[in-house]
Parts: sequence; C-alpha cells; structure tokens
Amino acid sequence: MAKKEKSKAEFEKELKALRKKNEVLELDRGLLNSLLKHIPENIYFKDRESKFVRISQAFADYMRFKSIEEIIGKTDFDLFDEEHARPAFEDEQKIMKTGEPIQKEEKEVYPDGSEKWVETTKVPRYDEKGKIIGTFGISRDITEKKLWEMEREKKLEVQREELIELSTPVIDVWDGVLTVPILGSLDSERASRVSEALLTQIVEKSAGIAIIDISGISAVDSAVADRLIRTAKAVRLVGAEAVLTGVGVEIAQTIADLGIDMEGLKTMSTLKDGLRYAISRKSK
Repeated sequence: MAKKEKSKAEFEKELKALRKKNEVLELDRGLLNSLLKHIPENIYFKDRESKFVRISQAFADYMRFKSIEEIIGKTDFDLFDEEHARPAFEDEQKIMKTGEPIQKEEKEVYPDGSEKWVETTKVPRYDEKGKIIGTFGISRDITEKKLWEMEREKKLEVQREELIELSTPVIDVWDGVLTVPILGSLDSERASRVSEALLTQIVEKSAGIAIIDISGISAVDSAVADRLIRTAKAVRLVGAEAVLTGVGVEIAQTIADLGIDMEGLKTMSTLKDGLRYAISRKSK
C-alpha cells in the first residue's frame, strides 16, 4: 500500500513546530552562553572522563587562561596537583555512578605549589533521555575566609594552651621545693598536663620535693585518681620526693576502691602541713 503523502497543511504544521523548537533551543543556548560569559562564579561541565566540555569565563580567568578554549578537553590532572586532582576525579566518578550530588570544601593545590580553598557543589549531568553523561560543578573561592578561620583557630589554640598553663601552675615555694595547687575540675587530659609540667620543672630546677595539692577539687574519677598516683610515683623516679596534700574523704575512698598502692607516697591533709613538712626536710 502506497504511503500517504502529507498534506500541505500537515507539512506547514510540522515545519512551524520545528521552527518553534529551534527558537527555544537557540534561546536556551543564548541564555547559557550569556550566563557562562557574565556570571562571576566558576562553572564547568565535564564529560564521563572528567574532561572539561564547557566552562564560564570567570573560571578561565580564575585559572589564568587567555581563552576558554585552552581548558576544553583538559582534566583536573592538567590543571592541579595530584593532591587535589585525584579526590576531585574520584568524587565525579562517584556522582556519575550514584547520581548523588556532592558539596564540600576543597583545597586546590597547583603545580607550582600555590594553594587556594574553594567551596564546591557538583551534580550529575543528564542528556535528553535521562542518561548521566557527565557532571556539572560550581566552585566559589573561599581562600580568604578559610585562612581567616584557620588563623582564628590557631589563636584559639594558643589561648587554650595559655589557659591550661594557668590552670596547672608549678610554683617554686622554697629552694628545692615545688608545689602544684590544682583547682576546679580535673579530667584525664588536665591531669596528664599537670604531670608533664611538674616533672619538667623538677628536672629543670633540680627540686627535691614536689607537693601536689588537690584540696581545690572535690572529686575525681578512677582514671584521674590513677593518673595522680602515677604522677606522684614518677616524681620519685626523677629523684624527688612526692607529697600529696588535700586528700578529701571522697578522693580517699576512690583511691581505696581502686586498690592503688600508696606505699612510699607521703600524704597530708592540708597544704600547710605539706609545706611545713617540706621546709623541715630541707632544713635537715
């Protein structure tokens, strides 16, 4: 049976629809080109091999290329150090495999050793049939913000160290006699720092007696109690005598429950008694 020829009206209708579709495509293309040319964000489209297929002018400028065409066909391995290129490539492969977007902060390391920080969002790129054919990403330079945060964290760490030093003072109360008055709460970390600071000062000042006063704390857990006793024993190992003062009922009970060996460790109820003992020992 001969194929029915299309009428003139049908042909004109299809032609009109095709022209309309082309107009929409041309509009979309124009909008995309305008977007990529003027938007200040670093935008890029990649294929399944993570090669750049389209980028924004801002990205070309950011990478210091004279033209967009210089980047097309390249990968992150051509632009960045392995430290950045490898995880970026792996992220994109994961996106294409799972269809899940990724948002993260990244450190970009360049072949010359310079570094920048960016906040990156990457999503899968689909064709008209819904098949994933690559990735689409937007990166924002946050280097200034990141450096400020890192500098702030560094300052906070210095402040924390200073507070720790103030909270674990080693006082030279007499020739050859040191004391560490512990006030407030005492956790394992602070107890460890007390031990380190005291042993260091004993060695540096050739002290013969070290008084550890814990009258300023009401209770300690088993780990801290064990650390205090170990510190006192370590004092003896560096050639000094340890005196533990201010042992309250609760702390004494904790030590007793632990079954910690107190043999050879001098204990006294108050710091005043400890100082009197130390001075008398030095006088002899």
